[in-house]
Amino acid sequence: MINLQYVEDELNFAKQELDVCIQTRQERHWRHFVEHLEVLLTNLMEITKGTSLEKDVKAALELKKKDPLLKYVRESRNTISHTAKRLTDKEPGKKIEGSDFKPIGAFIKAVDGTVIPMTNGFLFEVDFVLKTVKDKPGNIVVLPNYHLGQPIKNPSSPAEVGKKALDFYTQLVQNIKVQNV
Repeated sequence: MINLQYVEDELNFAKQELDVCIQTRQERHWRHFVEHLEVLLTNLMEITKGTSLEKDVKAALELKKKDPLLKYVRESRNTISHTAKRLTDKEPGKKIEGSDFKPIGAFIKAVDGTVIPMTNGFLFEVDFVLKTVKDKPGNIVVLPNYHLGQPIKNPSSPAEVGKKALDFYTQLVQNIKVQNV
């Protein structure tokens, strides 16, 4: 019987980081999240080596190379380790209702060079989004559109991508636990 305590700890750490990432919209928590998932898998590989459970972990490793979401998470972790690139960005979201205002002294420059005074303005929410990453050879890894054959509604959403990744790893750990009796 193998001891899964470190694996379960990493799974819990990943869940906590994802929750904080979604709440605070800070990249560092997304980074910590993907790092914890990778440590979890490394620990699983190590503790199942030479056991009947090793085949399940190897199958997950193979799937991680092929499944768009799992590959994206893996390459996000590699981007952290091997580059100085950001994994997330902030973009204007939907208009905040009731945020209309009259700007004072603000101008827009038209394509033809004409300066036009702004008469109306409004505020936007800021969306926290994932960016494309690169693998070790430098190939672009696009945001995942599918996971385990199912479409991903919002591939740039850290919440959606993170929850699907967390569900996969949670199920993997649960399957190992059930067999580890």
